[in-house]
Amino acid sequence: MTTPIDHIVLLVHDLAAATATFQAAGFSVLSRKDATQKGGASYRFVCFADGSYLLLTAFTPEGAASHRLGPILAETEGPGDWSLTVPSVDKASAFGAAAGVTLGATHDVANDVESGHWALRLLLTGIGAGGDDALPFLIEDVQGRTLRIPTPVPHANGATGIAELTIAAADPEGSAHRVAALAGLPQPPGARLTVAPGQSLRFVPLDPQGLGTARTGGCTGIRLSGVTAPLAGIEGSALRVTAGVPA
Repeated sequence: MTTPIDHIVLLVHDLAAATATFQAAGFSVLSRKDATQKGGASYRFVCFADGSYLLLTAFTPEGAASHRLGPILAETEGPGDWSLTVPSVDKASAFGAAAGVTLGATHDVANDVESGHWALRLLLTGIGAGGDDALPFLIEDVQGRTLRIPTPVPHANGATGIAELTIAAADPEGSAHRVAALAGLPQPPGARLTVAPGQSLRFVPLDPQGLGTARTGGCTGIRLSGVTAPLAGIEGSALRVTAGVPA
């Protein structure tokens, strides 16, 4: 069984500026035309051939004030939250409950695009769930995954997917074990976990002097596959996206 990385919420202050930065670094940046526009935030997609994507997310002031990730963006741009795809959020919830994981609410999310309807179920297990902020939110696609995620367009820099996420946690090994339990995966021997072929999670201690998720828990780094040259304007910035693994 595998539970691949679905997407990373990458928080930015200025969506147009972030889009330009990613395009200048050789990424194809896409949009999705939902029939019902959700107020409070705007999005752009950086989609990869492995099925994962970066969701560039900018809040309005009102949206930031009411969203669970608003306090993170108030401290710094960069990774705000991360998610895994699971076959069933009900099964994941049962696995998590059996392992003593604090679980949040399950949400039904859906919308229409020009070519059809997409729908998913989303289970909060990390930020907003009241337990271990290092954990992800889980996504079960009910209908139209290929409509939910824009079709990937090749990136000029060669990026093909997400190879590794760095996750800050109060208890790195404990968080790795909790994610494995939620995903129905074998318990890892330490603080690293492979969730799908070519995709892994690396759990590290919190940084008390850090900003955002580095201090409170959550994704703090995104290493891509297919590209090894430094990503100009992005690598070394608060966005925490790095080149890493050749195709």
